[in-house]
Amino acid sequence: EESNLPMREWETGGDRSVEVGIRVLNAYFKKYPRDQENWHVIAVEQGFAIDLCTNPPIIYMGRIDMIVEENDRFTINDHKFSKQLGNSYMDRLRPNDALTGYCWSAGQILGLPIERAMLNVICPLKTDIKFGRGVTNRTAADFAEWRQRAVSRATRLYRLLEQAQIVGVEASLPSFLK
Repeated sequence: EESNLPMREWETGGDRSVEVGIRVLNAYFKKYPRDQENWHVIAVEQGFAIDLCTNPPIIYMGRIDMIVEENDRFTINDHKFSKQLGNSYMDRLRPNDALTGYCWSAGQILGLPIERAMLNVICPLKTDIKFGRGVTNRTAADFAEWRQRAVSRATRLYRLLEQAQIVGVEASLPSFLK
């Protein structure tokens, strides 16, 4: 029986097909063979929801791609796919509230200081696969500044949501913001 459902991209041979995925993984392990030897993977796709201890309560939520231990050092790894990999791509390492928040959160989960973040950029092209990698460290001051910005942004969002309820636009908000 024929289905009227659209085919998923991985079934059609697009950029996110199984074949491209296998090609990317093979090229990645060839480019970074030491990762397999030196990394002890602690967690993959680690979800979290951590209370920032504020009033009203602010819960910081996310998903960390990978947490690894290498030479007694813990690192969070964030993998990004990109269609372009220019010289300025790694400028995204600092400032980067997502990486800082992920390091802080991983530290909360493991009960250990995690001050190192790695950004792996994968750029699959038709004839080649390019990779970029950058490593950055975070300090206690970075974590304090990140928390202050996160609380400030969430507090502003709470205020905007309160104003939206007052003027009656709640019905148009997504359900997770109500």
